[in-house]
This record gives sequence, structure tokens and C-alpha cells, in this order.
Amino acid sequence: MESDSEFIVVGGGVAGLSVAIELLDHGHDLIVVDPDPGGGTSYVAAGMLAPASEVNYSEVLMGKLLIEAAQYWDDFVKVLESYTSLDCGYERRATLLSATEHGDFDELMRLQSFHKELGIESHLMGRSEVLDLEPTLSPKVIGGLYTPKDYQVDNRVVLGRMIEIVEGHARIVRARVKRVVRTAQGRYQLRLDNLDVVEGERVVLCNPMISPEEVLSGLLDEDLARAVATRPVRGEIIRLRDTQKIGPSVCVRSIRHGRWNYIVPRTSGEVVVGATQEEVPLMNNSLPKAGGVFDLLYDAIYSVPSLREMEIVELSSGYRPGTYDNYPNVGELLPNLYIHSGHYRHGFLLAPYTASLLVQAIGRRSNANFSVRLQRFTEILDPYRRLQDGR
Repeated sequence: MESDSEFIVVGGGVAGLSVAIELLDHGHDLIVVDPDPGGGTSYVAAGMLAPASEVNYSEVLMGKLLIEAAQYWDDFVKVLESYTSLDCGYERRATLLSATEHGDFDELMRLQSFHKELGIESHLMGRSEVLDLEPTLSPKVIGGLYTPKDYQVDNRVVLGRMIEIVEGHARIVRARVKRVVRTAQGRYQLRLDNLDVVEGERVVLCNPMISPEEVLSGLLDEDLARAVATRPVRGEIIRLRDTQKIGPSVCVRSIRHGRWNYIVPRTSGEVVVGATQEEVPLMNNSLPKAGGVFDLLYDAIYSVPSLREMEIVELSSGYRPGTYDNYPNVGELLPNLYIHSGHYRHGFLLAPYTASLLVQAIGRRSNANFSVRLQRFTEILDPYRRLQDGR
């Protein structure tokens, strides 16, 4: 047997590492199991912490959750800084949404109206105000929406710090989970692809690439396993190098003919451009597509022409884990077996906050205060079962 622990966290992306940090901060013993900690979609992401510019009109509850999560990031950084004196990549750089067409500016006005409903601070700006704030924008810009509290985190920096903290205070087993088995004593054994076994009292599933139907076969109700399964939503991202310091000083989210993109400058000189969005049936190819890269570059350069002079450092793609209603899966599936995944487009924004909710609820032995509790799945299980039974 490889190891024994109080908690086993399955997944070493931002969702799993956030749970691990919260468990450590509450004094728990744990093991993280992941074949490539800090890799996958978390490594590809841009690290947007942007409730104002990421919220959708129809998702009022999600909007409130995003606001709470953004406010929690200051506390989360303090937790990280209690373990390390190194920079954690958190950047309080404001965001500017820009439009070059009147129809797109109308969209910004509608978005600001929704911001007022949610209590989010944002300010509509005319052309001259926008160009005064961000001179690198195209002179074709006609207006914008300034969101001063939409921040960012350098995803690769913070992932590195989180891994260092976990390795310094817990254990990481670099392997893939093949099966979860419950013992006669009520503990859980995780059988790994390297033929080792990890055993613990409690398990938190944080890897959205793992199929609950396969890994929890024989343990979990099949209908619930299907309900909490995630769907892959593919996205391309481009990383540029601004050696001439000609890029934007704020994060730019531009909309052109209804199509959004973001341009995220880093203090390191990196500029992240993203992201496409494509629903795909299978995660069978992680290589970026030419069409997606072309669309991103065309729209980004149209918005910020100086990007044309920057060096392309990396083209990458990843799979966002979406759920049936786009809310993350956070809660208890079985006694002492929990799930924390499916954060979709908001992984870095949401994961630390939902991890704190989960760990607090585990301590109370209750999930009554979850904004994203699993009880919502009961709303779809009954009609799903009736459909399966032909009723």
C-alpha cells in the first residue's frame, strides 16, 4: 500500500489544490493524487478573476456567487502568503470592456444595467475617456465599460506556489486513479494506474476529467453519476511576449460583432489572448486549431493594434469542465466522499471560494449553506429516471 491519510484529494489542478490548501489551513492530513499536478486546463488558463465581465445575463445566482468568490481572493492570498514569502501572481489590474460597433456598445449598456441589479461597480465611457484610459486601443473604438474590480492571477505562478505548499506540508502521489473502493470499515481505497493503492477516511474528487460512472462504479447511483459528469468545452489561448512594452496597461475585453476576446497583460511581459469556445463530444485532441487561433489574433489585433508587433510564445488549448447548468459540483456524494469540480469558465475565480465552503461544511458535517449544493440535482433526477423508464 502506497499511503494512508485522513483526506485524499483527487486532482492537482486549481480545484484540487484549492481544496488541499484549505484542508491544510484547517489542520488536516492529506494526500493529493494527480499524474501531472498543475497541468491540464489549469495550466492553459488565463486566470481571470472577473465577475463583472464574465457574468451572463440569465445567471443571477451565478453572478452573486462570482462576486462572493472574487471578494474571497484577498483572503485566499493571505492564506498562501502565510506559507510562502514568494509572489503568488495576484494582480489587482482593472479591466476595460471595449466596443468598436454600435450594436456591441449596446451590449455593454445592457451589461451595465445587469451590473446595477447585482451591485457590481462598472462605468460606461465614451470614446475619448476610453482612449485616455487605454491609449493602445484602436482609434476605431466608440466606447467602453470600465470594471475596476475585475482582477487577474498569473495561473502558472499561483499553481507553482500551491504545489510547493502542498509538497512542503503534505504528500503528492503522481498517478491516475482507476477505481475507488469502499472497505468494510467504511474507508476508501483508491487503486492507481501504477498498481499502488492509497487509502483514506475521506475522499474529495476534484478532477473533472475522471468519469464518476467509471471510477465510482458500484458505489454511486448511476443517475447521479451521470448528472455530476462534466462536459468538455474546448478553448484556444495564445501567449505573446511584449518585449517592447507596447501592450495595454489594463486587461482588455473587447467585443466585435458579438464575439468576445480578452487581452491580459502580465507584469512579466507576457500577454495572454483568449479564448475560443467549442462544445465537443470527446477530449481527443489538445492541439489548437488554425481557425480558432486566426479568429483570436484577428479580433485581438483589431482591438489593440500593437499586438501585431509582439512575439508568439505559445499556442495552446484546453477543455473547460462544464456541468448541465454551468454551476460547479460541490458537495457530498456518499458518506465521506465529496466532489469539487465542474467550475467551467470560472476555475481560478471560483475554486478557492468553493473549496472554503466545502471544507467548512465538512467541519460542520453539513452542506446547508452551500450556494452550489448538490441537492439541485434532485430536480433533474426524477424526470431523468422517468424518461429512462419510458414513463
